[in-house]
Amino acid sequence: MTAWKQLAAVDVGTVRQKVTVEKHRSTTSGITVYLAQVPGPLVCGTLVFATEAHSDAGEPHCLEHLVFMGSESYPYKGVLDLVANRSLAQGTNAWTETDHTAFTVETVGARAFLHVLPVYLDHLFFPLLRESAFRTEVYHVVGETCADAGVVYSEMEARENTAESKGLLRCLRSLYGEPARCGYAAETGGILDEIRQLTNERVRAYHQQFYRPDNFALFVSGVVDRDLLFATLSRFEQRLVSVFTATHRRPWSERVPPAPRFGLVRERVLFPAERADCPDEATDDTGIVFIGWRGPPIHDLVMRTAIEVMNDYLSESGNAPLQEALVECSDAFCNDVSFMQMDFRITANILQVENVPMHRLDDVFDRVMGILEVTHEQGIDVNGRLRTIIERRRRQFFAALEDGANDAILSLLIPEFLYNDQDDQGYFRQALDMPGVLAHLAALDESFWREHILRRWYLPGDGDHGASLVSCIVCQPSKDEANRLRTEAALRIQERLERLSAAERVALGQRLQESVAEHQVSIPESLVPVCSGLLDPASISRFRVETIRIDDVGSGVRLQIDDVDSEFVRLTALLDTRGLSGRQRLLLPLFLETLFNTRVGERDHRAVRDALLADTVDYGCAIGLSKEGGDAGAGFAIGAFSQLISVTIKSERALYETCVHWLYDILYRSQLETNRVRIAAQKLLNDVAQHRRDGSALVAWLSNEVLYGANDEANIPAMAPFRQRHLLRQVLKLLGENRNDRDEDEHDDDDEHDGDMKYDDCGEAHSFDAPERVIPSTLHHRADEMPSRVWTANALATDASASPDWSRTTGTSQRYSMTALLDELEALRRSLTSPGKVFLHAVLHCDERLDALLEPWKQTFGVISGMLPNGNGPLPAHPQLVQFSHEVRPSASVPRRCIVAGVDGVDSCYAKLISDGPKSFLDPDYPLYLVLFELLDALEGPLWRDIRGAGLAYGYNLGCTPESGTVSLSLYRSTAFEGALSAALGVLERFHQQPQELIDENTVASACSGVLCTLLNQESTVEAAAFQRLCNSCRGFEGDYTGELLAKVINVTPAKLTEFATRVLAAFRLEHCLVTVVTNPAKAPAAMEVLQSRGALRTTCVDSLDDFFALEKTV
Repeated sequence: MTAWKQLAAVDVGTVRQKVTVEKHRSTTSGITVYLAQVPGPLVCGTLVFATEAHSDAGEPHCLEHLVFMGSESYPYKGVLDLVANRSLAQGTNAWTETDHTAFTVETVGARAFLHVLPVYLDHLFFPLLRESAFRTEVYHVVGETCADAGVVYSEMEARENTAESKGLLRCLRSLYGEPARCGYAAETGGILDEIRQLTNERVRAYHQQFYRPDNFALFVSGVVDRDLLFATLSRFEQRLVSVFTATHRRPWSERVPPAPRFGLVRERVLFPAERADCPDEATDDTGIVFIGWRGPPIHDLVMRTAIEVMNDYLSESGNAPLQEALVECSDAFCNDVSFMQMDFRITANILQVENVPMHRLDDVFDRVMGILEVTHEQGIDVNGRLRTIIERRRRQFFAALEDGANDAILSLLIPEFLYNDQDDQGYFRQALDMPGVLAHLAALDESFWREHILRRWYLPGDGDHGASLVSCIVCQPSKDEANRLRTEAALRIQERLERLSAAERVALGQRLQESVAEHQVSIPESLVPVCSGLLDPASISRFRVETIRIDDVGSGVRLQIDDVDSEFVRLTALLDTRGLSGRQRLLLPLFLETLFNTRVGERDHRAVRDALLADTVDYGCAIGLSKEGGDAGAGFAIGAFSQLISVTIKSERALYETCVHWLYDILYRSQLETNRVRIAAQKLLNDVAQHRRDGSALVAWLSNEVLYGANDEANIPAMAPFRQRHLLRQVLKLLGENRNDRDEDEHDDDDEHDGDMKYDDCGEAHSFDAPERVIPSTLHHRADEMPSRVWTANALATDASASPDWSRTTGTSQRYSMTALLDELEALRRSLTSPGKVFLHAVLHCDERLDALLEPWKQTFGVISGMLPNGNGPLPAHPQLVQFSHEVRPSASVPRRCIVAGVDGVDSCYAKLISDGPKSFLDPDYPLYLVLFELLDALEGPLWRDIRGAGLAYGYNLGCTPESGTVSLSLYRSTAFEGALSAALGVLERFHQQPQELIDENTVASACSGVLCTLLNQESTVEAAAFQRLCNSCRGFEGDYTGELLAKVINVTPAKLTEFATRVLAAFRLEHCLVTVVTNPAKAPAAMEVLQSRGALRTTCVDSLDDFFALEKTV
């Protein structure tokens, strides 16, 4: 009989979200179990092995993939995911980190989880690891073309040469040495050169060494009976005892070697990019700078947390020293700075300086170190900013437990499993008592923060009185590097073509076909464990959400209150963009980037940011709905329901009234300032270049341009980064040539702020005079009474004749000043915040009378109409809360055309096929789309087997979006585009032509299970459940939309789905689709030929992204 010993138990969380976390270990096998009783519909399982690598071949990553390919008890590829799909889960997942490998599954309810768990464990401890699986899943050479392929290879090809990947790896190696010396410097995902040399025998040996029960931990969060969990594990572990013995040392148990070098280390790495290698201010190409330090041991939780607090002090919000010196300045060094702490046995602290203009790359390190020195000399604001940050971290800890307990607990306890060698209960308890640690830190004096943190861990020194090693890695974009990589790949393939005979290439192809066939053998139903009765909505636990709708809190403003059991409050204002002009839509990113970073009432922008930091957990604004605020604007990101703007503030429940006033003040009392607009424009411009290197994002932007680009009533094309690039450069030119010499680094001259300091380019601190700003005489005008001035692109140019007219209307040629720009932004704000265009949403625990809850809204939003000029009332609210994006498409049907873009910096191939779909969430076909696409899209489903199973691409996705009225098929990270596209279209055509032969009771039940899991995953936390109620209002549904959709999904039958497949899948034939492909320039001609040969219509090659996204839209 297995004995399970409880090692520790701790209660964490708040009164309404109390979670008990326990740690147990089996005295029979050594398996460690962490159990967190988290309320909600889902049970999350994370199965973790401590893994250590001393090469760049990627053994842990390849093994992560191969364990899913069949096991001793289930010797067929796909059994695990098939069982998961039929057990109210949406397949399984995994990740490989530097120091561990983790496998995950989420099920609806504990019964389903305990059904999947033994099958999962069998695959982890007893995988087959066949040669055929290695060939398809890891790496192979395509016989016909001699190209490199394989799922792992495709994944790493897309990642290896990115600035982020190259820079971080180089930084870790400067801190820890080469992989042979220290595993923390290894690329555990694998480097392509070494993946090509890796063998299956090495992966087998790696499994034997690390996948042992004494090196394994199971993390479970959800409502699970402890005794049933242990009984399930005990039945399985009897097999383990006779097979595994603890003969290997525990990973990461040896002393971490000292740093390979001391002092200041500066290196440069190149990554492929479109633009020429010229560090010139004229280019908008950007790079990344990493600055790294070794930190304290993992067990020193107080010191580690203190460093995290100092990281926030230095970088959190625009008032932080690094933000002010690098971002919040003219000629900015970057558009964001952020820290990451690597939780190794000897930790690392790494600063990432993002989107650095080419001419600033070599200046960043000296700037950062100068600011750290100045901050140390001037001292730490312990009683002000530091205490505020500590308190905010406390609030964020509790908020994370409530809105993502599984992830929050994993981040704390995976290091505890990896490095708490002696099972120190004190360390376990302290790791979970983050509020206690923060309270201890809040009591420490200024000398601790100044000397023991800032000087010891950030400033250069001897290791006792300063950091013995500071590493700087400059990641520079390079056209030459792109050409080198392209040439190298071509030569490698050419060498193979010359070396391999025709017969050898045929043999390679035959061997691959045999491997694929071996893994496509049908799984006997008798082998699949059955767990009946899971598809019962009545047995599913869901969070309580009670909705109250107020048609008018005053001034015609509508309010929806969702009453939930929460310690927090989240307030959102939805702003309707109907009626905006095309030029106003182009200004939306600039407006939103400025909104939380400008003067509000009597507070200057610094005071505003300090107060928001003190009062909130999160805040932000975005195009479309966004669940996360991000403490700022969202750049060029677009959320669901893109014709809306959302402005969000979250804090503790006790600050409800404060949050209402903040939301009102941000929308109605903010005052736009010249320098704040300039800094926002520079931040956005510096963000553009990274979008050129993101294949998935490029596919989306190109597709959206064709769908919406010809209509000025759509927000999506106005947000395109490459169109914004033109606009932002003109804005900065206008602001630069109309500058008031006093506003370069503006600061208010209010007496209460005389002591505020700003760093100039030399690192010196000084104060500044008052800025120029726009204070509107009235807060509102009716939309039909906008100021008569027309602002065109000519307003943004020094030479009017040199600028195109981007306004889509005939404008004047008069040159305007920056005052005209500010007036235009103010007019945009007035239009967006007209009462009839504002919809308010509040999520909180309603523990007081309704009239008391409504009072702060009435005092603020309820009196807006009194500010309207001439006694005009507000515009009436539109009866439809949200304008769907398909309503602003120039044509009712999706255009039939094909676009291919070859882009340096993108190594793999990304593609998207879009066709017409349902245009309402209440469409009776919508549940059928969900089930059919889940059936086709599922892990180990038809598309998986023919695309990923053959090693043709890393991923694919089928989507149905009523908001845009489209259905789509995406392929991403493909090394063999022709094969992946052919496989995808072949699957869809088979299900279109012969669905009755391919759809049965089991496949439909499995698909329904996956859809249910997806829908309930969207309501996995209290806040997520309330957010879905807001989404329901946007969908045009009042009530429990999810509950009704669940019932419809469960009632889908094979007969209904068969008829439906015959009716709709022809939409994915290329001649019926908009097709967009982004790949490397060397692969673009072949992609064009493939599409043309398969019947794609109006095939076009994009030679220049900047021209394609011109301000004057021509698509």
